[in-house]
Amino acid sequence: MKKIIFLFALIFSLLLLLVSCGNVNEVTSITDTTILTTTTQAITTIPLLYTEYTIGTLEEPAEIQAKIDRNRYNEIIPSKVIITCGEERDVPYLVVGMAEYYQRFDIDWRGKVIFDGWVNIGGTGSIAHQAITLHGDELPVFHCSSMDELVVYVNDKKADINKYNFIDENGNKVEYKGNGRYYVYCEVGCLGPDVMRNGEKYGSQGIHYAAVFIVEITE
Repeated sequence: MKKIIFLFALIFSLLLLLVSCGNVNEVTSITDTTILTTTTQAITTIPLLYTEYTIGTLEEPAEIQAKIDRNRYNEIIPSKVIITCGEERDVPYLVVGMAEYYQRFDIDWRGKVIFDGWVNIGGTGSIAHQAITLHGDELPVFHCSSMDELVVYVNDKKADINKYNFIDENGNKVEYKGNGRYYVYCEVGCLGPDVMRNGEKYGSQGIHYAAVFIVEITE
């Protein structure tokens, strides 16, 4: 009789062990499936950023082109600024005032866009003074009878400049009084190609500059 009871107890214990093993396998299987599903969704639901086109500019004579290349802030946004005054044609010195652009078109491990580019450097007047101090010898000089003779072209298109700022060698603003030599800057904006995602516009790219030069007015 004791043998029969022992045999039943042994069989019952084995059954419990088998059931427990089955439950562990089932839970492990469910957990693995959940992880794989979550990972797959994280990869497939994040669209990449891209641009559909580039912005090109006309090639200039070597001397002019070298100055344009000197002013280039990055490779994405063309920054070709040329000023004319009668027969004179030259390139002002460009100093970045603010910029918005995408340097990388990637997604980080958290699924967020890797964003580089917001640059905000104080007031444009102080930047222009820095350009005069550090690059005074590189500033072009235009000889005009009035400021109305100046024409500014940005990436081969005539720009609408509604204000010229006059400063001295110390960066202080001065009044325009006709005849004389002035340090001048105007603000210009250069646009880059739109950033796209899933065929729709995601963001804009652009750089705002202070274009610094010298003008001599002889009325």
